[in-house]
Amino acid sequence: MVRRGDLHWANPPKLGKHRFLIVQDDSFNRKFDEVLAVPIVSVKREEIHSWEVEVPEGTFPEPSIVNCSAIVLIEKSDLEDFITTLDEKTMQGVDYALSITLGLQDW
Repeated sequence: MVRRGDLHWANPPKLGKHRFLIVQDDSFNRKFDEVLAVPIVSVKREEIHSWEVEVPEGTFPEPSIVNCSAIVLIEKSDLEDFITTLDEKTMQGVDYALSITLGLQDW
C-alpha cells in the first residue's frame, strides 16, 4: 500500500519520470486510485525557501529538497520503485511547508 511519507519514483505522462513524496493521508490512499504528491528535486544552492524541505542527508547521492509548492495528483499506476519513507521530523517540516503553499499560515 502507498503511504503518506513514502518516496517513490513515478512516471506521470505529463510530468515525466521524477521522485515524489506522497503527502495524502493514508485514509485517502486506501480509497482512491490517485495520490497527492510533491516532487523531490536536486538543489545546487544554499538558500532553502519556506515552501521547501531538505531531504535528510544520505537519502540521495546529491542534496535534494521536497518542493511543496508543486502539489500534483498522480495515478497509483504511475508509481514505480519505492525509495524510502521520510522520518517524522522531516514530515513535520513538510506539513509546515504545505501549510504555507496552501495559504493556511503566513510566511
